[in-house]
Amino acid sequence: MRHATLKTSRHCVLIPKRVACFAAATAFLVLALLLLGGCSAKVGHHGAGSASSDRKNAMQAAGRDLESPAAEQAADEPLHRMRVAIKMQQGAQAYSLVRAVLIGHPEDPDAIASAATAAAMVNRRQEAAELFARAAIVDECQSPERVDLAYKTLLSTGQAYAAVELLEQALVKHPQQTTWRRVVLGAWLELQRRDRVPEHLQALIEQRAFDLRILLSATETSSRRMSEATAGRLLKLSPSDLRVKLADVYLLHYRRDHTQAKQVLQQVLDKHPDFAPAHAFYGQVLAELEDWQTFVHWLPNAPQGCRQHARYWLGLGHFAISLEQPAEALRCYWEATRRDMNQQVAWASLTGTLRAMIDSKHPSRAPRDASWWEQQYQVAKDRRERLNRLRDRFNDFAGTGQTSQRGAVDVASELFGLGRLWEAEAWTAIATTLKQAPDGRLPALRQAVLDQLRSDRQWIAKKGPGSEMDLGEFPLPDFSDVNLATSRPAISRALRSVVAGEDHLRLQDQTAQWGLQNAGGGTHRLSAAIAPLIQSTGSGGGCMDYDRDGLVDVLVVNAGGRMLENDSRPNLVYRNLGTRFTRVDSLAKLNDTGYGQGLAVGDFNQDGFQDVLYTNLGRNHLFCNNGDGTFTPMDDLLPNAKTPAWCTSACFFDANQDGLTDLFLARYCHGEQELAKPCLTDQGTDGPCHPITFPAMGNQLLMGQPEGAFRVAGGQEIEMAVPGRSLGVLAGMLSADSMELFVANDMTANAIYRSPADSQSPRSQQDAALADVSFSAGVALDRLSSPQASMGIAASDLDLDGDLDLYVTGFGREYNIVYEQVSPGIWQDTTHRLGLVDPTLNYVGWGTDAIDLDNDGVDELIVSNGHIGEFKNALPYAFEAQVFRRNQQGQFSVVQDNHWDDYFAKPHVGRALWSLDVNRDGRKDVMISHVEEPCVLLVNTTDSRLQQLGHQAIGFQLVGRKCNRDATGAVVRFSVNGSPRTLWMLAGDGFECSNQRLLLAGLGDADRVDDVVVAWPDGTEDAFGTLPAQQTHLLIQGQTDASKLDDFK
Repeated sequence: MRHATLKTSRHCVLIPKRVACFAAATAFLVLALLLLGGCSAKVGHHGAGSASSDRKNAMQAAGRDLESPAAEQAADEPLHRMRVAIKMQQGAQAYSLVRAVLIGHPEDPDAIASAATAAAMVNRRQEAAELFARAAIVDECQSPERVDLAYKTLLSTGQAYAAVELLEQALVKHPQQTTWRRVVLGAWLELQRRDRVPEHLQALIEQRAFDLRILLSATETSSRRMSEATAGRLLKLSPSDLRVKLADVYLLHYRRDHTQAKQVLQQVLDKHPDFAPAHAFYGQVLAELEDWQTFVHWLPNAPQGCRQHARYWLGLGHFAISLEQPAEALRCYWEATRRDMNQQVAWASLTGTLRAMIDSKHPSRAPRDASWWEQQYQVAKDRRERLNRLRDRFNDFAGTGQTSQRGAVDVASELFGLGRLWEAEAWTAIATTLKQAPDGRLPALRQAVLDQLRSDRQWIAKKGPGSEMDLGEFPLPDFSDVNLATSRPAISRALRSVVAGEDHLRLQDQTAQWGLQNAGGGTHRLSAAIAPLIQSTGSGGGCMDYDRDGLVDVLVVNAGGRMLENDSRPNLVYRNLGTRFTRVDSLAKLNDTGYGQGLAVGDFNQDGFQDVLYTNLGRNHLFCNNGDGTFTPMDDLLPNAKTPAWCTSACFFDANQDGLTDLFLARYCHGEQELAKPCLTDQGTDGPCHPITFPAMGNQLLMGQPEGAFRVAGGQEIEMAVPGRSLGVLAGMLSADSMELFVANDMTANAIYRSPADSQSPRSQQDAALADVSFSAGVALDRLSSPQASMGIAASDLDLDGDLDLYVTGFGREYNIVYEQVSPGIWQDTTHRLGLVDPTLNYVGWGTDAIDLDNDGVDELIVSNGHIGEFKNALPYAFEAQVFRRNQQGQFSVVQDNHWDDYFAKPHVGRALWSLDVNRDGRKDVMISHVEEPCVLLVNTTDSRLQQLGHQAIGFQLVGRKCNRDATGAVVRFSVNGSPRTLWMLAGDGFECSNQRLLLAGLGDADRVDDVVVAWPDGTEDAFGTLPAQQTHLLIQGQTDASKLDDFK
């Protein structure tokens, strides 16, 4: 049985979900060191001491002073009288003499220490701590015992900064005191002062005073944070020093709660107006909030010390971008990398700005030629991707036992590639002590590191990636005369919902009315409080017109049995009779009983009838549509059909444009024999397993063959820098000119696979050469350069600018991300600008789609929510579904839908979501699957007063002839009242689902569309002219006349 300490969610309370909660190891026991451990150079770690123990130590020193010959000569001096009073336990008398003693002996460390003891005797603890520290400083830290006493008393009164800074001064005098240095290193890590870490970590490595705990704490700090109890405890001891709350700000920022982070920083700065790290963080948080009014008032008052912090420059860079000043932003982001070469947000922002300037041919490019710009971009992109690989390699090692030599070598190799030579040396040294999974690369790697260290002993190698980049020629920003009212672009009126308000919107639960009750659900065999990993994903579903009668049919995937066995409840097929469904899976011979996950729908054999692939935790099953209402199992067409795997989502598409349908399989993780079991918590009880406990499983691309079979392209798995645990998939012409796959990964960077231009030529018989371009495309991570637990995918032209935007759901304490396509093939996280961060932070999102509920031409977003299990002190297990609508400011707002129906008034454990037009009325409807309850059919019954407004719609069905028959990748463009619109034929559709292959567009009050053009995936185009609204039109490749399929009812 695997061990894990996940208590509340995939997020460990102390560190992010990706690291499987190895907090006990990585926290370096800093809280104990700070508040309990002490740092005596002679006796090692011991109690930090109460005021009474501190007083006892000082009183013993005072007693020795009284016994000295000098004491007899100074019997009448205040110092002597104070020491006598101390010895006689006369605290008030002793303290009354403190002022006189300090005036008379300002440079005598023993006298100052006695004064500190007197202060402690009358419970003036903070004054006593400051005097003990003063004594150590006056003594120039000569006495380790005196330093240790001062450190402990400072810390016992909550003065963490003063305590650690005292130890730093002492280390100048005693650089070999590695115990002190370990405490200092841990303290700065916990207090989120990463700028103070390198000198101490390098010294510990040089002195061979490090261990694995130290490396786990200090190597990958983008996801480290202070123990939640530490700041509160220190504040309780000393409420006046709010600087320790910087650690709380880090946690809030990591959890994307920028509003609360701003409030805490304001408290810190009110108390410590010159605290530069907090000012720098404040600037970045204001920029993340896009609170530019506050930003422009803060900036002139920020202290000069801010300039030494990367976060300050990030804030300036973001502001410059908002003002459309890319050259100034470029300079700011480069300045941020100079302050912190490992700041992932800085490198991500620098990479994105360079790419945008290259693509837009910005005038600032003029002094340099194109090759120089491309070189800078590649350097920045390389370091960014290396930093992300380091994070993933580190998390894999830390989350899977911390005993794998191969894992440690992976970490060391990434560090070496980043020019972090000292850390690479330390990790290779640790790797030599690890015996599991031995790695033959270790000797050569260690020798290469040592060889380079002999010639370059800097913390970051002079020749490391990005170290020599120089963008100092670009201008610094000048925000002195910024007019926010005129300098920022206004939101187009086209991005505001036509109908103000939301009262007219409706989705109604008509599950029973349509005969779909008891379809799906109940996939948990064990308690949700235990939540074996295989129960977390639930099962999905989709739709197709399997009998070609023009009515959309429904498929529901089931699980509930044992994985790898065919003993789950059968998958269900429901035939649409026009006003209700009837179950036909037995008649259709489409009743798979594997441990179901999702499905793919597509015409893989190009005969005009849609086929089905069911994805399972076990063996996938392929069914060929016979065209007579029945299906035939065709598993023998799949390579390795009998090899079990955990496949979540899948899609049919033509990867290499040879006219044959290919198949992409999104897969999750290995560990088939352990996945159904719970893991052990720290308390030894059954609990949930963290996904990173099990190694990720690579995805597969299966290429369609002329004889009808599939074969694995290029090898067994698609190449990825770090395999992801894939959950959602989307295929189509996602950007301007190439077939692409977007894959939503759990806890690692998302992937976007793009076929190179030379493999897009028609009729290519070669394997599709898919390359992951997610980092350069901007969809790998969120705006903070962090991977999320991505799951569902919605795709639409959300900003009506003619290209495809993505909406990706994620885990709790994260947020669902809007990736806006800002130039062809380049996306940007614009979630906060659209008002969609805060509404999703405390939800666990799964299925999603972009749906124009009222057919006004502006899409709404709908999300199904639900946790992976029931946990104490965590987010709830069940959530309400959410609908978001554009408001009159152009942002998205949560639709208040509790009154719509009982379904929207109650929480659910939702999973997959797919869209369809169940009653052919031109309005999209929705189905949602759940873990505990059956699927639900939500029919769009948006208020009939839309008829008064004249809102209409149009539908398109596409059929390829030279390209694949499904026409996946086709793009339809047309104009509505003179405004351009675009629709995309996609496959995969997100998490474990398949939408109806019908393109629907709301037209507002338009009664027709003009200039209809279809760009087919093979590069050909057909024009269909003007088409009337309120109809579904059949568009066939190679023809110019559309055929009406039906009128909307």
